[in-house]
Amino acid sequence: MEEEAAPLPPQPRTYHLSGRLHFSAHRDDRETLAQIRANPQTFFFSSVVPEEYMPFCGDFGPNNIADVMSFCAEVHKWLHEPLIADRTIVYYVQGGPEVITNAVLLLGC
Repeated sequence: MEEEAAPLPPQPRTYHLSGRLHFSAHRDDRETLAQIRANPQTFFFSSVVPEEYMPFCGDFGPNNIADVMSFCAEVHKWLHEPLIADRTIVYYVQGGPEVITNAVLLLGC
């Protein structure tokens, strides 16, 4: 049975994934800071993994398996952190379509 997620205020680019985990794409630091200030009971975190892809040619993504495993371990760590056990967790990215696409792929793992 899926646990009840704490509701977030309606945001055009915030998506509920599962349980307490949400995903959000922000335009810039200002928008990220505004979201953090508007949602003080929500835990926001990010990672450089979606931006770290090393292209073979002119492509972008997906990340290599070591990055995927590292990202999964980080998400798992935050989902099981006792200090934020009662808080909604939002993984956010800033960047263009490539970064958002890689983030979505990683969150699906």
